[in-house]
Amino acid sequence: MTVMPRGDNWTVADLAAIPDDGLQYELADGVLLVSPTPRPRHQVVVGEMHLLLWAACPVDLQVFLSPLDYQPTNRRSFQPDLLVVRRSDVGELNVVAPLRLAVEVLSPSTRSKDLLLKRGIYEQSGVGSYWIVDPDEPSVTALELCDGCYVEAGRVVGDEVLALELPFRCGCARRRCSAEAVQWRRSGTPTGSKPATARPPLAGRREGAAQPNRYEARTDRLRRTASRRRPRTASRRPTA
Repeated sequence: MTVMPRGDNWTVADLAAIPDDGLQYELADGVLLVSPTPRPRHQVVVGEMHLLLWAACPVDLQVFLSPLDYQPTNRRSFQPDLLVVRRSDVGELNVVAPLRLAVEVLSPSTRSKDLLLKRGIYEQSGVGSYWIVDPDEPSVTALELCDGCYVEAGRVVGDEVLALELPFRCGCARRRCSAEAVQWRRSGTPTGSKPATARPPLAGRREGAAQPNRYEARTDRLRRTASRRRPRTASRRPTA
């Protein structure tokens, strides 16, 4: 992360005038922060977390992948790796209403920004839940806003499972977020964890293995169901 010169007088209008060069530009109370393009490992974790959230998200909320600007004030603009927001709060260009959830995946260049700076600003801006994902440990820490301050709702390491009720409202079953989502598939033993025996979020998937065509599988199931439900016609015997 790099802090650009020009003091603390940057605004979201200035941010919109910066040409798109593949870097990430954010504003923290008028200070411009520039971060490099994420590495593949970071994006793998973000993608897995997106699948988990997308599968559990209710219809009145929507899950977004970065880059999407969250701009609660004229001098604040952030791009969480993942964010959950009410569908009615999604603007044409950005989101200004408080997020229901912000997710940040730690990387060497953004670790201090995500753990300290963003935590404080998300808290002040009224972001309901903040999840911090550490691919190196691997771990997921869930924070929830209570009386204007974040409190830890839960933390999981390795293949432990965490049950959370926010940001999604659940009936008889609670949504589950597993730390398996942050497992990085690599040879040997991942740093800070047991030997890589835990399955990834999409269980049964192997690197290099051909993946099933979900559309064809669903079509086959529908075809078999239809054939079982098709009424049988009585055979007619020839009359003498």
